[in-house]
Amino acid sequence: TITVIKEVIVDHGGNEKPDDFGLSVDSSTVLSGNTGMFAVGNHTINENQLTGYELQGIVCDGNNGSSDTLPYVVNVEEGEDIVCTITNDDLDPYITLYKQVNNNFGGNAGENDFGLATDGNSVLSGDKVEVDANTDIALNEAGLTGYKFVSITGDAKCPSQLGVPIKLDEGDDITCTIVNEDIP
Repeated sequence: TITVIKEVIVDHGGNEKPDDFGLSVDSSTVLSGNTGMFAVGNHTINENQLTGYELQGIVCDGNNGSSDTLPYVVNVEEGEDIVCTITNDDLDPYITLYKQVNNNFGGNAGENDFGLATDGNSVLSGDKVEVDANTDIALNEAGLTGYKFVSITGDAKCPSQLGVPIKLDEGDDITCTIVNEDIP
């Protein structure tokens, strides 16, 4: 028999479950923890690699060993029961927040004078910040007298307004730019 067990390390907000990874032995789909009977010989264990998750490895008991890559071939002898555990870890999503200041009317503010914040935490322009996946995250600024907000631009997941919550998926890496200009 062969039993494939899927372990998903969810320490960055990931929401995938073991059976979301499309586990298979040869061309047969299997569910995590279920045991199937297979003929004596070599069998290929695999899964669908999901975006935002990193394969940590596969470990099979007995003489079948381990690897940090898939697909993985195991050899089944008569009467042998093989248990293989595949482990994946969710990846941090990241936000890089930039400030663009248009000083067209004599203003002299710099990019770090506006109190930029990612989810309430102060950041400097250009800082790459690790956040949790699948949770509300707000991009904001304290603002500065004599300047007005113009826009937020960047990747598709960037909000269009300050303070509007966004959610990132595991492994996302987005860049957003907040634009302000001085008031004449």
